[in-house]
Amino acid sequence: LIVRRVLGVLDEIYWQRLDPPTRLAITPALEDLLWNQANAEQRTLSSRAAFYRRYRALATSEQRVARLEQLWRGEEEVAGLPLSETEQIALASGLVLRGVAQPERLLDEQEARIRSADRLERFRFVRPSLSGFDGDLSAAFYAFAKAENREREPWVLESLGNIHHPLRQERSLDLVRPALELLPEIQASGDIFFPGRWLDAVLGRYQSPAAAQAVRDYIAQTPELSPRLLQKLLQSADVLLRLNPAGELTH
Repeated sequence: LIVRRVLGVLDEIYWQRLDPPTRLAITPALEDLLWNQANAEQRTLSSRAAFYRRYRALATSEQRVARLEQLWRGEEEVAGLPLSETEQIALASGLVLRGVAQPERLLDEQEARIRSADRLERFRFVRPSLSGFDGDLSAAFYAFAKAENREREPWVLESLGNIHHPLRQERSLDLVRPALELLPEIQASGDIFFPGRWLDAVLGRYQSPAAAQAVRDYIAQTPELSPRLLQKLLQSADVLLRLNPAGELTH
């Protein structure tokens, strides 16, 4: 539990609190630390799995991304930790987000590997959010404006996480405000926890002044927003707004 908690904090620090030059400077050493701990025999299997998943999530240097592809192809392994079908799908998605060559071919290969009917349906639902074309990303997002496309909430959240991934945020910034404008409808039609999870998936790892301004503009221009939704929004945007202070928020 402690390992998972610390690694979760590490994720926030890495993607949201470090500026890009600092992140780039520490990445190789951090990747090596996570990989070594994932293969450390003295650690429990669950602890090593946690380090591996964080390695998969944070690896961005060319050499380590190549290792992710080797893991996906079965040419390398984490000692004593066989990768499940779910992990193979996560690897494929992460490789595409990192700009691997021939992404559609890789996704086709992954789709052909999937044996679980439920996982295959989820993969096909999420796949548009992995597209390398801005128009496809916008279409994937705006599909969620229809309530019937939000029924599988975990699938929607995975898609939002891909659309607003830190490596793609320059491309997805224009989708922040539309995501906020859907909040009242999401609250009315979804699970009680869905609005907060939606906000976390959209805002959770932004750090740019433009994203913070989008949040502030929405709050200032939406006086009818319910106090409950406002509090959820402020909670999800807390780090973003602290990184980009601009005086008092009014509502």
